[in-house]
Amino acid sequence: MSESEKTDLQVHLRIVSGDMAPQVVLTRTPEQAERIADLLDGAHKVARGRAFATFTGQWAGTEVSVLSVGLGGPSVSIAVEEAVRAGARTLILIETALAGATERDPIVVTSAARYDGTSAEYFPADLPAVADVPLALTAREMARRAGMEVRLGQVRSFDRLYGVEDDDSRPVDMSAGLLYPLAASLRCRALVIVQPGDLAAFARGLEGDCLESIGRLALDVITGSDR
Repeated sequence: MSESEKTDLQVHLRIVSGDMAPQVVLTRTPEQAERIADLLDGAHKVARGRAFATFTGQWAGTEVSVLSVGLGGPSVSIAVEEAVRAGARTLILIETALAGATERDPIVVTSAARYDGTSAEYFPADLPAVADVPLALTAREMARRAGMEVRLGQVRSFDRLYGVEDDDSRPVDMSAGLLYPLAASLRCRALVIVQPGDLAAFARGLEGDCLESIGRLALDVITGSDR
């Protein structure tokens, strides 16, 4: 059967129902997704459409997909909507956040202040953006067992980075304010884990040992494993 004959083809992700595992780790770039997929057993690339790359494998015996979603609300919304249509049910996004010099430990994002435009296209202004609480508490506990320093905290979600450097101590991201209410509206669970840093670190995104350690934490949390 050709792709044009697959009526449930998700046109951006280039996947169909069943291609996406229920548990999905989200990254910004295809390169990051591939790096996380390399940690899985039996990982293979499912599809690639523009910036959206999907890989699937197993972690501690549980099927997991890894999906790159790009940066910012419009790209994330496309990826999440299509991933859920293809089978995703639990989503953990790992990303960087813009923060002051004293903020360097990873943050398990419990809620986000919604200053972005994309979430406003979906939801009223007074709808809170809140993480799945059991996922957040599990992430904190699994990080503690692994000897990782993390904290629970809030971020501010914007569609821009420049001009938001002010006296507000909360880190700035570009996704949580959309992802949390969107996931809830789709009856899914969601969590965001960010690595705070300066503007240059935000631009580079997660990389190296930091990407791997936070990726491993996300995989442990999403599968209920602490291997």
